[in-house]
Amino acid sequence: MVNTVAYLYPWDVLGDPRAVDRVAALGVSRVALGASYHAVRAATPLHPRHRIVHATHGALYLPVPGRRWAGQAIRPRSAAAWTGRDDSFLAARDVVRARGLPVDAWVVLTHTDDAAGFAPRNAFGDTYGYGVCPAFREVRDYARTLVEEVVRAGAPDGLIVEACGPMGVGHQSEHEKTAGADWDALDERLLSICFCSACTELMTDPDRARSAVAAAVGTGRFVPDEVAADVLGVRSAVTAALRDEVVFAARGADRLGFFADPDPWAVGPSAHVLEKADLYVAAAWDASTSRVESLRDAVAGRVGAYVTILPPTVPDADQLTRDWQALIDAGADELHVYHAGLASAARLDAAARALRNLKEGNP
Repeated sequence: MVNTVAYLYPWDVLGDPRAVDRVAALGVSRVALGASYHAVRAATPLHPRHRIVHATHGALYLPVPGRRWAGQAIRPRSAAAWTGRDDSFLAARDVVRARGLPVDAWVVLTHTDDAAGFAPRNAFGDTYGYGVCPAFREVRDYARTLVEEVVRAGAPDGLIVEACGPMGVGHQSEHEKTAGADWDALDERLLSICFCSACTELMTDPDRARSAVAAAVGTGRFVPDEVAADVLGVRSAVTAALRDEVVFAARGADRLGFFADPDPWAVGPSAHVLEKADLYVAAAWDASTSRVESLRDAVAGRVGAYVTILPPTVPDADQLTRDWQALIDAGADELHVYHAGLASAARLDAAARALRNLKEGNP
């Protein structure tokens, strides 16, 4: 049976004496617990005290000591406004561990609204205020310090890092109203190329690149090869630099995992990070095996399949069993199940039965 990881926020655990029992009943091997996360409005359908938690901004779920952030341009904010305390990760971690489950700290890096001055900027000059661009030295300093603090103060059993690279245009933001533009995958790739001041300083010919990218949007064509090589070279370099900062900062963790994608143009939660970690997690929410197979071919470490039990997934244990078995057959060493706090009782029950089927060899 492969390792299984259930994802949770600290507020799912705190104030609910039955939360960890529900998670343990899934049959999972460990828990990935949010330690640094972006703004979100989250349902808590089984919590005894509330039904909605609104995290109004990106936050660190650990104390934010001023001395550790002195002189830095970007500093994380506290989550006390909606958790009631500044150490909610620690409190939830201890509850989960008391049930015998190891806890990985789930850390989101460049998907944050903490520093609009360092936001990505597309070829039209539009900024994406839900992210920060790792081409800025200040962003990499922020990421390094953030991970160091999570490892030092959070003392997790492992680290799962999301968004270790540039953010792109695809994002569910406040009342997102972009679907009707009918941008295809090529348009989204073009609109995800960053032209912030830090990126353009690294480009060979930023004016040509900006003009070519802007002109290509909506045409069904990509930019000339030399322009593509220029902008992709910058993206690859800054993603690798950010990854190296994280690897250095996480040196005290027992295991380090990245949400990863073998596509060098990848942006958002899963970046093109394929080296220097113990685990690489492929997005498999659509139950397709292709990303797992591609990642398995590209890395030497363990491969995880990131699966969802939320819509549009149907809470059907037999279908989940077949889908997850296919991902395992494709090369997944772990199943990462999103999300044990957001799911209804019916969805948790279907997931538990599917994992039990896999353990018993009944696909």
